[in-house]
Amino acid sequence: MCGRPGALTGHWRQATEQEIARLGQEAQDAEAAEHASTAARGRAAALMQPPPSALAEASLPGVDPKSAMEAWKRWAGPTEPSTGPGAAGLRALADHLDQALAPLKREIQALSEQAAAALALRDELWTPVAAEVSSWCADAAVAQDGMTPVAAIKAADKWLKDATDDIRNERLAPLADQARDIWAILRQESNVDLGAIRLAGSATQRHVELDVSVDGATGSALGVMSQGEVNALALSLFLPRATLPASPFRFLVIDDPVQTMDPAKVDGLARVLEQAATDRQVIVFTHDNRLAQAVRQLSIPATILEVTRRPGSAVELRACQDPAEASPARCRRACRRPLGAV
Repeated sequence: MCGRPGALTGHWRQATEQEIARLGQEAQDAEAAEHASTAARGRAAALMQPPPSALAEASLPGVDPKSAMEAWKRWAGPTEPSTGPGAAGLRALADHLDQALAPLKREIQALSEQAAAALALRDELWTPVAAEVSSWCADAAVAQDGMTPVAAIKAADKWLKDATDDIRNERLAPLADQARDIWAILRQESNVDLGAIRLAGSATQRHVELDVSVDGATGSALGVMSQGEVNALALSLFLPRATLPASPFRFLVIDDPVQTMDPAKVDGLARVLEQAATDRQVIVFTHDNRLAQAVRQLSIPATILEVTRRPGSAVELRACQDPAEASPARCRRACRRPLGAV
């Protein structure tokens, strides 16, 4: 073989087979090393990522990410030959990782310390505010719970405002009935009928509305009534309110109610006052002796006093006798003096 007789001997064969086995093992080792280097390069590439966007966007007082960004870029962007193939490239990559990692760690540590200091400063500033906000939140929670019935209360308040006239008129109804009863006694020969009595308006615009009719025709109360009828109407409205059972006053004081009343209405007034005096004291002042006469003629139990103011404002009270029983001179004096009926 190759000009060498007897070269293919058993010894050659054995040596050749051993060499083939050695070379095969070396090939396997080389292939495994190649796979390992490829995997290592992949792991290195996975670590060498660009700087995160949050770091690039960080811009706070006392925190400067610029140096950390530069160190990170150097770590993530190796230059030739560290990116080349083969053992030389892999060694260069390993050297780059060793050399770039230490500065990156220092810069990241410094940046972390800056961020921690800035956070501590903010915590110091915000801690009192946070305590106040926490306290406010507790109060707000209580207020929020208290707001639950507010909607129902507002709805009830609106309903009450809308129903004010109806409620007032319902409460007024018994008094209105009494007022019409009193008017029926006082009106005597008047052709004015008193109808519904209502309370209307609100706040400072509240007023009483009266429905009256004259001989069956609807009209305005004040527009169709004489002064005497207006006085009688005022008494009709006043007496039910003044004699309510809940009133703490057990007396009535009425000043000169007989003005402009015709005799028939004076008789009616005497009857009305008699009815009011069944459960309370009624005091009437008048300059007109027609009420005293009506009281006597109708046999209404009453005390009639004559009040005379003499010179020096000296006031004299005398029992006023029936004119039929008084002397002529006494009657003449009585006729010249104002009368008081109790």
